[in-house]
Amino acid sequence: MFKKIAPAVAFALLASTSTFAADLPSRSAPVSPYVAPIFTWTGFYLGAHAGAGFGGEYKARTVVFDPPIEGKLSAGGFIIGGQAGFNYQMGSFVVGVEGDLSYADIKNDISFGVPGLASASVEASTDYLATIRGRIGYAWDRVFIYATGGVAFTKVELSASANVLGFGYGISESKSHTGWTIGAGVEAALTDNISAKAEYLYVDFDDKTYFATPDFAGIRTDLDNHIIRVGVNYRFTL
Repeated sequence: MFKKIAPAVAFALLASTSTFAADLPSRSAPVSPYVAPIFTWTGFYLGAHAGAGFGGEYKARTVVFDPPIEGKLSAGGFIIGGQAGFNYQMGSFVVGVEGDLSYADIKNDISFGVPGLASASVEASTDYLATIRGRIGYAWDRVFIYATGGVAFTKVELSASANVLGFGYGISESKSHTGWTIGAGVEAALTDNISAKAEYLYVDFDDKTYFATPDFAGIRTDLDNHIIRVGVNYRFTL
C-alpha cells in the first residue's frame, strides 16, 4: 500500500511547490530609462553668412600739399561669404577660433567741381573682407553668447577722374589693407549639428598712399566700418 501512496504524495508536493513559485514576485532587472546625451559646443564647424556694412568712412588726404586737403566718404554695402572654426567647451565657458572670407561691396563716391570749368570724382570700394578671430563666451545649454576679436584684411580700389576745360584724366589703383576687428554675437543650436548666429563687428584698416606719381597728387586713405551679419553653421561633433 505504501508503494501506491508514495507517488501520489510526491505528485501533490511537486504541484504545490510549482504553484507557490508562480505566486512569488518577479526578480527580473528593471528597465533603465533612456538618458539623452549632454549637448556640447565642442567641435569643428563650417557655415555661410550674409550681411551689410554701414556707418563707416573712407578717409583720404593729399600727401603733397601743405596744408593737406582732406575728405571723407561714408562707406556702406553688402557682404556674403563663409566661415570655418573650432569651439572647445569647459563647463559653461566656450573658447574658439574662427576665420571667414566674404565678398564685400562696401563703397561710395563723391563728385565736385566748378560748372562749365572743371569737375572731378572719386570712388572707393572693397573687393573682399576677411578676418581671423578668437571667440570667448558663455553657453546656456544650446545658446552661446560671445565676444570676438582679431585681425582683418581687405582690398581697396580707389578711382579718380577729372575734367578741366574739356580735357579728361582718370586713374585707378588697388591695394591690400590690414587692420583689426572687435565685436560680439549670439549663436543658438537649432539641432545637434545645425546652429544659427547673429554677429556685429567693427573693423578698422591701416592707411596707404595711392596715386603717388609725378603727374598726380598722392592720396593717403584708410577705411573703417560697422558690420552686421547673420549666418548658419554645421557642426561636426567630436
